[in-house]
Amino acid sequence: MSRAIVLTAVLIAVNTLSACSSSDDAIEQIEKEISSTGNEGPYGGHSIAWYKTHWKTETTDQRKWCRQQGEVAERMQSCSDAVIGWKQGWNDPKTNPPKTWDDGSR
Repeated sequence: MSRAIVLTAVLIAVNTLSACSSSDDAIEQIEKEISSTGNEGPYGGHSIAWYKTHWKTETTDQRKWCRQQGEVAERMQSCSDAVIGWKQGWNDPKTNPPKTWDDGSR
């Protein structure tokens, strides 16, 4: 009977340790993702749709930062996404409506 109790306690301890180590791995993965996004510029890590919506301010700042990084930026997904999003946002009349003048002309 006491062997069964000891065996049960050992199994519980092993399961608890394995659960803790997997959560440590998850936390480490999250930290890596956050640090890599932080290394991709002031607005790195967003989707093309986000860059499209924010093309005039944040995306422009992100593109300037990417140009300052030189060849390294060519390998960064956020830099290529920012370029695509900026072009889409600039060309989309919803995010960049045509300018109208006081007389109503465009």
